[in-house]
Amino acid sequence: MKFTIKGVCFTLLVIFSGFFLLVFPSFVMSGIKNYLIMLDNRKESRMEDHWIFNDTGRRLEYHDGTFAQNTSQEIDGVTYYFDEKGYVRTGWVQEMGKLYYRNPDGTPETGWFEDDQGKYYLDENGSPKIGWTEIEGKKYYFSSLGVMAVGFTEIEGKEYLFSDDGSVSPGWVDRDNKKYYLDESGAVTTGMKEIEGKTYFFREDGSMATGWIHNGGSRYYMGQDGAMAKNTWVDEGKQRHYVGADGKEQTGWITVKGKRYYLTQEGILADSGWMKQNGKWYFIDTDGSARTGLFESEGKWYFLTEDGKLLEGWVTSQGKKYYLANGQLMTGWRKIKDKQYYFYKDGSMATGWITIDGKSYFLKEDGSLDTSAMKAGE
Repeated sequence: MKFTIKGVCFTLLVIFSGFFLLVFPSFVMSGIKNYLIMLDNRKESRMEDHWIFNDTGRRLEYHDGTFAQNTSQEIDGVTYYFDEKGYVRTGWVQEMGKLYYRNPDGTPETGWFEDDQGKYYLDENGSPKIGWTEIEGKKYYFSSLGVMAVGFTEIEGKEYLFSDDGSVSPGWVDRDNKKYYLDESGAVTTGMKEIEGKTYFFREDGSMATGWIHNGGSRYYMGQDGAMAKNTWVDEGKQRHYVGADGKEQTGWITVKGKRYYLTQEGILADSGWMKQNGKWYFIDTDGSARTGLFESEGKWYFLTEDGKLLEGWVTSQGKKYYLANGQLMTGWRKIKDKQYYFYKDGSMATGWITIDGKSYFLKEDGSLDTSAMKAGE
């Protein structure tokens, strides 16, 4: 049998024509059937409200072919808001003076939420909490727009300090290398504050003070831990200060552990040596205390009272009598008010028989010389 190209092509054409006539009618019928089903489904769907989606968003089409526009509607327990074109509103939505946040599908966002403005806490309707709110045992504050407060925030005239997570609680807070104390409401404490038996001072910005402070016209010293020093010496370089039971810096005469000290108007402990105060002389020892009783300085004897004053005239101490002139104890023979007395090297007054340079003298009980007395054998 002899095949030609023309014959082969004709044969293939006959085969394909037959296949097309067999398959095409069934394909056409299937397409027509699907189209009729689609029309039937569309007709059926229009008998009730339904959602329509496109690239712009989501719309609710009513059964009559109209759309929900400029309104809100609850569907399956969820409230949706629609714009003027009928699309579900997303993001922040304001309705009747109240804010809501909606996801891209129009459903409400709930719980913690954050945007460029800050953090929010949204309720089950997507509305942000406003004002003071307790969440899982922690206390937060949200502004009128629902933004969570962090850091220093003034609320109704009071300054509060919120942590980085937005919560606030009473007690000590460290921030930027400074210490603060928050009261029961979380407000920043200022001024003097008693905390667990110790006194602290907080500046106007609420930070805890250390070192010297001024308050109410007085000076106080706050230790490195911020607690007020009381009943103790405070050393500042070569200067010494003293703070009393109330923490105030002392001036003038004070008594500490039975010793008297003098502090200048600046609160500085007086230097050692002689000091004249209100017309009276005092001697300040090397430890800063005022000397009392008999003492020797540069070969001379002096007598100071219990409060440290330098005495003049007659002095009785430990059963002995002394006489001071120009602040110094007299020694040797001295004439006092036309009477002669003799004082030993320690300044004590002699009585009875004494021998000086081989000659005997009798001194009466009051210490005065009895010129009529003669010792036997002389």
